[in-house]
Amino acid sequence: MKESEKNVLVILIAGIGDLIMASKALRALRRGYQDRCLHLLTSKEASILAQNYPYVDYVWSLPVRELRRGKSQIFAF
Repeated sequence: MKESEKNVLVILIAGIGDLIMASKALRALRRGYQDRCLHLLTSKEASILAQNYPYVDYVWSLPVRELRRGKSQIFAF
């Protein structure tokens, strides 16, 4: 198996409440894929909480609120 096939990316671009509701699903993913590296992409606010989840290996944050308000030029050409 290739190294890239050993990773699982969960995308949950939502708030803290949605992350809390999804925590059981994340735990189940960890139990089902114990040999995989579990990555989580979530909002900047929720990533603070997710950093403490023992069943997530890496947490990536996305500034969702800034993107919605147009404060970020991340997609500008």
